[in-house]
Amino acid sequence: MQQMQKNKRQATKQKTDQALRATDRERSSRPELLDHAVHVLPDGDEWIVKTAHAKQAANRYQVKEEAIERGKEIAINIGEQLAIHKQSGQIQDVLSY
Repeated sequence: MQQMQKNKRQATKQKTDQALRATDRERSSRPELLDHAVHVLPDGDEWIVKTAHAKQAANRYQVKEEAIERGKEIAINIGEQLAIHKQSGQIQDVLSY
């Protein structure tokens, strides 16, 4: 199972920007898929980790990679997806746990 997730993440990283934009449109047409996900979002010069529908961010980081690591921990603990956003706010990647 972990190998499948690793392969999926690797394949996503290899997608072109055009393919990622197509994925963004696909997910945005089905927002219910991310209703309970943990999100890594840009907030000015910082990155926040926030669960969908939460009133405030769980954590705030200067470095995106640190926010992603914390987001993974939270997503694993609650058994939800992790949605990683680009600086523009579009979804870059979604990881399932």
